[in-house]
Amino acid sequence: MNSKSPLRPALAALLLAVPALAHGSLALWSAPSMERISRTAPPRSADVITLTGARNAWESVQIIVHATAAEQAQANFVITPFISTDGSQLPPAQLYQQGYVKVTTASPHSPLGVGEYPDALIPAADAKPSKDYFPGAYNQPWWLEQFIPANATPGLYRASVTCRDRENERTLELELTVWPFTLPDRTTLRSSFGANWCRVAEIHHLPAYASSSVLRAKVREYQTVLAAHRLTPEPMYPDMDVASDGSIKSFPIEELRPYFEELHATSFALPICAHWPFADPLGKHRAATINYLANVIQAMHKKGWSRGCFVDCPVDEPASAKAYAEVRAWGTLCHAAAERSGLAVPLLCTISPTLHDEWGSLIHSVDTWVPSVGDILLDSQAPSSIIKSRQAEGEIVWAYTAMVNYPDTFSEQHPENPIDHHPPTWLIDYAPMNYRIMAWHCAAHHWQGLLYWDTIHWGDEADPWQDPATFTEPGRVYNGDGCLFYPSPKGPLASLRMKWLRQGMEDHCLLELARQAGLKDLVQRELQRVAPGIADWSADPKVLNEARLRIGNALAALSSHQTAKQ
Repeated sequence: MNSKSPLRPALAALLLAVPALAHGSLALWSAPSMERISRTAPPRSADVITLTGARNAWESVQIIVHATAAEQAQANFVITPFISTDGSQLPPAQLYQQGYVKVTTASPHSPLGVGEYPDALIPAADAKPSKDYFPGAYNQPWWLEQFIPANATPGLYRASVTCRDRENERTLELELTVWPFTLPDRTTLRSSFGANWCRVAEIHHLPAYASSSVLRAKVREYQTVLAAHRLTPEPMYPDMDVASDGSIKSFPIEELRPYFEELHATSFALPICAHWPFADPLGKHRAATINYLANVIQAMHKKGWSRGCFVDCPVDEPASAKAYAEVRAWGTLCHAAAERSGLAVPLLCTISPTLHDEWGSLIHSVDTWVPSVGDILLDSQAPSSIIKSRQAEGEIVWAYTAMVNYPDTFSEQHPENPIDHHPPTWLIDYAPMNYRIMAWHCAAHHWQGLLYWDTIHWGDEADPWQDPATFTEPGRVYNGDGCLFYPSPKGPLASLRMKWLRQGMEDHCLLELARQAGLKDLVQRELQRVAPGIADWSADPKVLNEARLRIGNALAALSSHQTAKQ
């Protein structure tokens, strides 16, 4: 889609019949992507929108229509494509209406509290006016995103967004600078985001059979959306047949090819759990389990897919002597499978390498540590970091966040600025930067992956459109925890939070490209400004964006210089 176009922008415009318009009260304004728009915020001046991005990446902005309900209900957007001075044209931009959810009970320590939050993203073709009553003019934000193809010509592109009816129109001008370098298809930061196929079957009332083509197609919808946001979805395994000795009778491994080559998966949990393919993998079926794992990893290696494979420890967040002993048993089993296969069979466990006086140690049992951000905070406050010591020994560290992973006393210690003096927390009623900043922390501290326990978690009778309290404990709710999707008849809808995660993933790619190009000192300085510590970072998007621009512009200058030399 990098063709030369003789068409004038107005003639090449994409006309979208969507709710958004006005008469005398109509105002059209914009806001950066890392901002939540209140229904009642006053309109801002309509300055030219300036965006900057790499190839094979997305750039986004929010377009806000301020008008009465009657005016919002009847109008059109006209979006001209981005066209450069030499006629090169980018593919059509995508537009989504932002749907609001109401937080009625705040999450623990929420810096933002109860209220309305824009979060769901509804394709423009399916958009509808708000059902809420507003006595006067109000804001309806829209998410506009532009994909920059890998073959796009670098330089300046211009487009426009017009909101019009029969009598009035308002226009915003957009400028997009395309950097002369390209982000990789496969994201530099590994990840594993839950979207379990059994849960998909529950949501859509489908038979929970791995062989069901209907279920597989539905699971693929969720996987495709996650992958489009540079997040590796939990896999749905081929239907396997395993013999009693661990040899594999049937493994249609080619079914995984789209997962690795189209979704660009960065990790893969090998198909094994506490009770499959054998009921007692650590006991009477141990030898067969070792043989099975050796066979599976060898099959993956033959396809070129073994890098990023791991065994997801069936003992989640071990917190007892018995659980620690079981993790050690799994570690021994995985290492035996590695010895038999001649390939790495790493054990990944959601735990910090911190020593425990009563339970012992998991060092030399766990290969990939996945501490929570709360554990990382405690480790950073210790006289010496055991996480860094394990990294120095060549072990891998990921990170994860869930619920509120820091002690109740922590917020009391930082009353001066609760917005960003805490570990990143992925809840609706926390600042948007919580989602994007995690990738910067990973780059700063050399954590190689992000894990998130679920993306489709809501109760059987619950509706995340009506109640964002997707995870609860006695006396506490966690708004949006384990839920990045919204259900709809036409398929799963992404959220604003998923967009912010993608921005972080693309930031990580930029940081790694800059490091590889010899800009390590610049990257380190900017990381120190943006994310010096797990509970020390700025919620102000300007701080991150300025750092991103400095790195991107430096890499662009280097890329242009190298191109000129050739």
